[in-house]
Amino acid sequence: MEDGTAPAAGAGFAVALRRLRADAGLSQEELAERAGLSVRGLRYLERGVRHPYRSTAERISRALELGPGPSAALVSAAVSARASGQERERRASSLPVPPSPLVGRERELREALGLLRRAEVRLVTVTGPGGVGKTRFALDLADRLARAVAATVVWVPLAALTDAALVPVAVARAVGVTPQAPRQLVEVLAGTLEEQILLLDNAEHVVGSAPFVSDLVARCPSLTVIVTSRVTLGIRAEQRFPLDPLRTPDPAADIDVHALAVNPAVDLFVARTRTVDPRFSLTRTNAHAVAAICQRLEGFPLALELAAARTAVLPPEALSGRLEHGLDLLASGAPDVPDRQRTMRATIAWSYALLAPADRALFRQLAAFEGGVALTSAEALPVPARRAGDEVGGQDRLLAHLETLVRSSLLRIDSPVLDEPRYRMHALIREYGLEELAREGEEPRVRRWHAEHFLCLAERAERHFYGPGSSAWLDRLDVEHANLRAALQWFSEGDRPDQGLRLGGALAWFWYVRGHATEGRSHLAALLAAAGPSAEANARMSALLGAGQLAQTQGDYGSARRLLDQSVTLGRTTGDRSRTAAALLAGGFVARIQEDYAAATRMLEEAARLAADTGPPFVVAATRHHLGMIAADARGDLATARGLLQDSLESYRKLGMSRFVALVLLSLAQVASAGGDLRIAVDLAHHSLALMRDTGERLGLHGALDTLAELAVAHGDLAYGVRLAGAAEHLRELSGTRSWPVVERQRERFLTTARAGLTPEDYRNHWDDGYSMTVGEVVDLALCEAPAQP
Repeated sequence: MEDGTAPAAGAGFAVALRRLRADAGLSQEELAERAGLSVRGLRYLERGVRHPYRSTAERISRALELGPGPSAALVSAAVSARASGQERERRASSLPVPPSPLVGRERELREALGLLRRAEVRLVTVTGPGGVGKTRFALDLADRLARAVAATVVWVPLAALTDAALVPVAVARAVGVTPQAPRQLVEVLAGTLEEQILLLDNAEHVVGSAPFVSDLVARCPSLTVIVTSRVTLGIRAEQRFPLDPLRTPDPAADIDVHALAVNPAVDLFVARTRTVDPRFSLTRTNAHAVAAICQRLEGFPLALELAAARTAVLPPEALSGRLEHGLDLLASGAPDVPDRQRTMRATIAWSYALLAPADRALFRQLAAFEGGVALTSAEALPVPARRAGDEVGGQDRLLAHLETLVRSSLLRIDSPVLDEPRYRMHALIREYGLEELAREGEEPRVRRWHAEHFLCLAERAERHFYGPGSSAWLDRLDVEHANLRAALQWFSEGDRPDQGLRLGGALAWFWYVRGHATEGRSHLAALLAAAGPSAEANARMSALLGAGQLAQTQGDYGSARRLLDQSVTLGRTTGDRSRTAAALLAGGFVARIQEDYAAATRMLEEAARLAADTGPPFVVAATRHHLGMIAADARGDLATARGLLQDSLESYRKLGMSRFVALVLLSLAQVASAGGDLRIAVDLAHHSLALMRDTGERLGLHGALDTLAELAVAHGDLAYGVRLAGAAEHLRELSGTRSWPVVERQRERFLTTARAGLTPEDYRNHWDDGYSMTVGEVVDLALCEAPAQP
């Protein structure tokens, strides 16, 4: 190519190389082979990602058979490109140097770098709530990317700007371009920012500059833009990268100092605490307090740093107890910290101030929810005022407000529950929302609405407890447990004992079935005392019934009989036959547990007669269940027992009440075991346990495990039986329940057999092994590992 055209003066090496290769009619693979380069290396040179050494340019020149003039021009372009690349690396290193290393973000950095290396991703917005460390993260991200692709980073801090129109001017000044008319400025910047990285920091208050950023990205194909913002820009080219708080220790896990030390939130807190006290270290003594601090602050880097600063006067043990109102404590006097980050309150207030009035109103209302809010609950809120120019209404308007709060990083989308969207606030953000709710004078109204909303939910659930959808409603109450507790507290503190009693009575079945006996008894005792005998009859009767059932499950049979007798008396007085039948059923159950079989039979038969006339049909099925077990336990009449239990089973199946189907199957297993049909008993017990797992049953789990443990010992598999018995004991302790006397005697018999066949050490090891298992682990063990057959 003696007569080949030389690169134009000032043209980049990459442009010249692409043109010369095309003029020679060579593919990248062909030229790479001729020049002794890798195909990837040549591609990088043509894209400007790598800058060549002089010797590389000379080899390419010879491979292209260039004449002296074009060859000299290509080598010169290579030398210029190399110098330019070195200058860019030098400029990249001029990013502000943070005062401390980035902690706990290696995984996120790898993910973000992976995004930015994809050809179609040219604009990444790092989003997240205030205090999550977006700027610190983006500085590291930009620096790593710049070093990887030998590019320049142009850092433009935007926090001090007051107008989105000033963003192009700030970018121009950062690259040394004289500000011009907006259209001309974009064209000039597009040419100047070729093959560079633009970092726009703290853009949430100037998101009106989004069209400028969009135009810049469109006009400059080799430009990469990184934005940090609490609010997304909302343009089509944008790739959102949510930055969550640091991972915190598992509150349910045992504290191990070495494992705790590598947790990201703990690592950051310890590192920052050492800047206050270089001798500080994580020890057994302070480990629980440090873990509690990190959990309470939910891994927010800024909050952890502010908390660490407080260790100058409050050691972790004292600090952890004072973080209930964290916004008051989390403050810094460091003069080099921006005002908006000197306190967590100021950080959140910065985001709140950017909202429109209607969005602020919704934010304050949502702060009243504890443990998150379901979309249906948000839809029931008083509708926020319409935004100026807002053309949508109803649900669409609410979704628009929710989207704004999510985009502003003040609300986050939680995992859907029961196929329903759910939203949650971080604890410190919610604390700020509650402060604003009180400051606006809205707290009494919103708290009342919240409590009454969840009273309605609980009463709707109560009406379904005896129907086919009972498990789904119990799951719903599980999800809303924190909100229900808040509602109970508001009724109790707000001098509304009747409404509190209604809520407590509606929740009694949930507390009973889902293993919250201690909590439920405490609430109901206080509510019954506050409301007194003059309370609304239906509410008082439900509360007495619930309190009696909860006392029974904890083995307090005397209190249970007294409370249930009161419920029956009240039902007879008011003529409420349906509720009376339910109270008689519960009273008969307690009498059965106490082995007072005559009284139990009398009450159960009356309950069945009342329910046959008035319902609910559940009561009839339940009385047959209990009468069947009385036939087995009191008289040893296994044939009658099986007949009654089969009738009960069919009734429950027709009603679609899978939880009770599981309980009757367990009783049939026990009857089969008593009759010596051990194989059938094992099959029935496994079927029962699988159904309990599938329906979320918790109350009956320990009974199923004890039954399987007894069967395992009967089969001679002592170790397996002891493991299951240890797990059952742990479940009873967790739920605050107690086995019936007859069950306790049966358990002691089979465990005595196991002790006789095992060494004391082996017995203790197997027991501890089962006791330490989670619910999921022990259910899997029981269902997947059948006992040895005789």
